Amino acid sequence: MRLRRLEPFQARLRAMCFAQFPRRCGNCRREYKDLSAYLAGTTPLAADAESGGSDTLGIFSYADCPCGSTLSLRWEGFTPEERILFRSELALEAREAGRGAGEILVELGRQLLRAGVR
Repeated sequence: MRLRRLEPFQARLRAMCFAQFPRRCGNCRREYKDLSAYLAGTTPLAADAESGGSDTLGIFSYADCPCGSTLSLRWEGFTPEERILFRSELALEAREAGRGAGEILVELGRQLLRAGVR
């Protein structure tokens, strides 16, 4: 599925995700050396474009580690204006596809992996 509306954001999202590795599961200490290992070794959950305490504009992606612990990626680095634009385009993409925003974010993660994220 082509995520046409989100294509302008993909390079930045990839860079934001890369910056969070290497990382370890807080529960079992399993190491994910890079985004590719994280995406391949976890089970994606629906993502929520408006999660997180006081940061209501944050963008998060959730996945389960094989130990059962839920991990998250926070796509930081957007200005407030860029976050608003991303959320708007995400909502339009979801509406046009007849899917939820969380499903679209999971698909975006899959596409990053298929694009050769290492």
